[in-house]
Amino acid sequence: MTMSRRFWPRGRVDQSALAAVGGALALALLIVSPSIGGPAPGDPALFTGDARLDRCGGTEAPVQYVFEIPRTRDYRAYLPAMEPSPLLDLDDPSLVVIFRTTGPFTSSNRTPVPASASGRQVVRDVCIYVGAAGAGQLDFFTGISVAGLRVRAGGEEIVPADS
Repeated sequence: MTMSRRFWPRGRVDQSALAAVGGALALALLIVSPSIGGPAPGDPALFTGDARLDRCGGTEAPVQYVFEIPRTRDYRAYLPAMEPSPLLDLDDPSLVVIFRTTGPFTSSNRTPVPASASGRQVVRDVCIYVGAAGAGQLDFFTGISVAGLRVRAGGEEIVPADS
């Protein structure tokens, strides 16, 4: 006795069910995968309306990346070329705003932190808002090297364009 098994659905209902499952899988892939259709990592649009972004001046100057860090003291895992700053040695979560060009900071609240001098570096102005909106600490940094930038813990390195 020979047994054969058919892998293709026989009836119209079976084929419709298979098509529905395939469509659902394709939609899930589009939502989950940033490279196919989801938001790009660090997309500022994900934080539209966030009071922390507003406090950093994200509505006043062009923003390139915005992302959250669960523990501020781990900022060098996200911005490895940034010099150490005792201002950021905190366990609170924070929002990091990286400006496309110059940030909207006045000269009185700028904290210059020198970038590493090794090789050609892309530098940006950065705002790090530590804590909850309305009750946090606002820190501005200028001329920060974004070499090795990651917007997710253990995520891929992002190579920002020069402008």
